[in-house]
Amino acid sequence: VPTSCASSNSSSPSRSGSSESSASVSVTLEVPTNHRLLVLKKELCWLQIEETLAPHWRAAGKNVDGGRGRPFDLPFYTRVVVLMMLLRLKPRELERELKENAPARLFVEVAHPTETLVRDHANVDRTLRALGALGMERLNAMLLREAVELDFADPQVLSSDTTAQELPIGYPNEPGILRQVFQRFERVVLRLKKAGLSLGETLLEPGRKLLKLVREHRLFAKSPEEKHTVLGRIVEQSQELFSVAEQVQQHLAGRCESFLRNASAKLASLTDFLRRLTPQIRHWMATGKVAKDKLLHAGLEQARAIVRNKLGKKCEFGFAWLLCRLGGGYAFGKMLPKPPAESRMPIVAVELYQGVFGRTRVPKLKVYDRGGWAAKTIEKLSRMGVEKIGIVPRGQAEWLVGEADQDTVKTQRAQTEAIIGTLKSEFYGFNKPKQRSTQTVELSGQGSLVSVNLNRFLKDLLKINKTP
Repeated sequence: VPTSCASSNSSSPSRSGSSESSASVSVTLEVPTNHRLLVLKKELCWLQIEETLAPHWRAAGKNVDGGRGRPFDLPFYTRVVVLMMLLRLKPRELERELKENAPARLFVEVAHPTETLVRDHANVDRTLRALGALGMERLNAMLLREAVELDFADPQVLSSDTTAQELPIGYPNEPGILRQVFQRFERVVLRLKKAGLSLGETLLEPGRKLLKLVREHRLFAKSPEEKHTVLGRIVEQSQELFSVAEQVQQHLAGRCESFLRNASAKLASLTDFLRRLTPQIRHWMATGKVAKDKLLHAGLEQARAIVRNKLGKKCEFGFAWLLCRLGGGYAFGKMLPKPPAESRMPIVAVELYQGVFGRTRVPKLKVYDRGGWAAKTIEKLSRMGVEKIGIVPRGQAEWLVGEADQDTVKTQRAQTEAIIGTLKSEFYGFNKPKQRSTQTVELSGQGSLVSVNLNRFLKDLLKINKTP
């Protein structure tokens, strides 16, 4: 039984080039009522989703309340965001889907391609960025509450673990990071030069010497001793670059033009990055070990080298996340730019849980690996009201739960690792996102979590409706 029909007229030149080439062809598409997109559209509480997302778009300057200018169609863009997350579509792919996919058009309540309010893919991208990571996180929280209400998720079980959202960057060795810093200095100098100012050109000479040394380190230094010697010279040259950049920045700081203020702020950010990076490089040269919270990228200053000492992967490069899983497979999480000690992570997980379900709610069973085993953590969880603390004990310590619950803990631990692997798959794209700033990388991570939960939610709906 068709639920709706989508018609379109198209004209294209025939192969024979006859006069019939200008005729229109009418096409009718029938979409069944049990199509997966329409099942999801019917079950989601759109009014709640709109109320959740509207404040974030309003704060970003979108015309949500219908003021002067082009209005922002809140119901339409709410459905667009949900469709993008469900199918993991990029803005260009979404634009194509709304032109060619009848169920997608029905999902966002668009009957004809020419009537869509999406002007182009760039407009969709700006809309998604305006929502931000916090808006996406709150959308995910709303989905979790709805899943619990429908008995798809079990809020009594909370399992969590840390992971890294790795970046799509090459191996971040010290010469490469310093070269990247100078390249950013150089771009600022070129902008100043285009504006008719040559005061930044004093940065170029020490920077060129730095690039020459980086090239020598990469191509001509063969033995570890030679590389160590050249790296020491690179660090010394970077200090000369730092002092010159600081002088230029101080000269620009007193200027009132907005362009020069922006250039001064950029130089200040880069010099601060170089100031923090240099001691970390010296630590590695002296000890051969990666410094704690090692900086990786001048454009992503919150990214860190996360020492794991795993088999085959001693270190991961990116952002630390705490990921949590409810019984039933629904997930949520948070990026932790400055993560606390591993032993405190079970407490942080329960606090995230309370952020979703309310400050008075706690899970009945809390699951974590042996990294969370600490007397203060166990005491704190007990005070918070957690009935069963399923943290894997260290050494010869005794379990805090019975044998039956121990089997549940082991199962939940395995399923948590599985959901992390699912998030990092190519489809969900949690790992190595293409975004270029900390804010958009976090938005991408929260979007992956929303996508996992939407697909899980749809799967559970189809089981109830027995849809093939």
